[in-house]
Amino acid sequence: RAALSSGRRVVWAAGPAGSVQTESQGWRPLAISHGPDAASASTLDAGEHRLRIGESAAGALVAQHSMVFTLGAQKQAIEQVRRRVLDQPTQHLHTRSLEGVHNTLLVLRFLHDFEGRLEQLAEPVEPAEAEDLPSYDRWSALELFCRPWVVIGRGQGRRKWGAELLRLEEHVPLSLRILCAALSPWGIPLGSLLAWVTVQSPGAFCRLHLRRIAGPRVAPCRVRLDRGYRVEADGLSMEALARAAATGGACDLVRGGLPQFGGIGAA
Repeated sequence: RAALSSGRRVVWAAGPAGSVQTESQGWRPLAISHGPDAASASTLDAGEHRLRIGESAAGALVAQHSMVFTLGAQKQAIEQVRRRVLDQPTQHLHTRSLEGVHNTLLVLRFLHDFEGRLEQLAEPVEPAEAEDLPSYDRWSALELFCRPWVVIGRGQGRRKWGAELLRLEEHVPLSLRILCAALSPWGIPLGSLLAWVTVQSPGAFCRLHLRRIAGPRVAPCRVRLDRGYRVEADGLSMEALARAAATGGACDLVRGGLPQFGGIGAA
């Protein structure tokens, strides 16, 4: 399989055996650990879940997912990314400096709220009128998860935008993108109609379909963490902050919420 893009080195985990294939393009690989849960983490529900991990030339953690269609698969993919943030330091996500620890806490809070928003979308709003109709809008949840997220830290000095900390996006092979483009003249109207008939979101279906054609580099969803989050850790040392990040304390130290998630987690 082709690597992410020029200037990245990635690993690709797939299959029940949790096999790892390293593809080098001149950058340090982020190897996936072979712990007790490594094999199970790469197989979700009845199908295959794949997660490709790497570090961009700008020092951002890059995570590309594939075949992640259910809430359970999405939660496990987010958990894998969360473990990479803690286990595999990058240029901007580490515990060697106060800024690196702050970035780590903010990204962990982002992943927590992201998962919470997906769970919120999966909650039934009202009983389905028929047993064969879904009780929640699956297309809206899938479209949210598959957006090309670009998570950005706080700007410094004259820099309006901070460094890219995390890129979380769907991996769509070129062959599938071509197929989606070829089928779009009738696929989009038909899919939108089916979504409407089954009480789903036609708009979410269209956005997901068009984004798969365009790819993750066109109109990514940029999130400035300092616009919605703030770290409240007065008096805590860098070592204490690092321990809090490693033990799940990001939600206690990071306050606020993001409009992309409907303000979930705001405090």
